Amino acid sequence: MELNPPIIIEKFKVKTNFNVKVVRDDYLVGGTKQRSLSVFLDPNKAEYIYAGPAQGYAQVALAYLGSLNNKKTTVFLRSGKETKLTKKARSFGAKIIYVKPPNKLSDIQLNAQKYASKRKDRLLLPFGLGSTDFIEDLSINIKQAWGRKRKPKRMWIVAGSGTILKSLSLIFPQCMFLVVQVGKRIWPDQLEGFKSKLYTAEEKFWED
Repeated sequence: MELNPPIIIEKFKVKTNFNVKVVRDDYLVGGTKQRSLSVFLDPNKAEYIYAGPAQGYAQVALAYLGSLNNKKTTVFLRSGKETKLTKKARSFGAKIIYVKPPNKLSDIQLNAQKYASKRKDRLLLPFGLGSTDFIEDLSINIKQAWGRKRKPKRMWIVAGSGTILKSLSLIFPQCMFLVVQVGKRIWPDQLEGFKSKLYTAEEKFWED
C-alpha cells in the first residue's frame, strides 16, 4: 500500500460546463513508476543504478525504494544545474554521478554500464524502467489501484520511454491515448497495438 496506494482522480473546471479529470499520481513520492519498482529487488544485489535525464522521475522512485529497503542507489546524469528532482533523489540517499561532455543519453548509459560491470552485486536498471516484467506488473498494480472507477475513453499522457503508456494500454485497450512527446522521440512501434494520436510539445523537456 505504501508504494501502490489507491488512485486519486480530481475534477478541474477549465471553462464553463467543461471538466477535466486528472489522475493525481503527483502525490506519490516517486511518481507512477514507484508502484512496481519493487520487481527489480534482488537479495543478491546491493546497489541499484539508473541512467537517464535529470528531469525524469525514475531517479526519485529508485532512491525512494532504496531508502525503504536499505539498498544503495546510484544515478548517472548529464552534467549541469541540479534539478529539483535530483535534489529529491539525493535526499533519499542516492549517489549522483554527473557525466561531462560528450554526454548524450547513450554516453550516460555507457558510463553507467561500465560502472555496473565492476561488481556482481550491482544492477543497472533499463531506461524508463521499461522491462517486460515491469510493464506487466505496473499494469496489474495500476488496475488494482484504479479499483471500480469508470474506465477512461480518452486520456492525455506525456511520454518519453513510453513505459507508463504501454502499461495503461494493457489496462484500457479501448481507450484513445492522446500522447504528448516531451523529450525523447516517440517511434511508431511504441504506439502499436492501441488507439493513439501523437502530439509534439514545443517546449523543451525542462521547461514548464
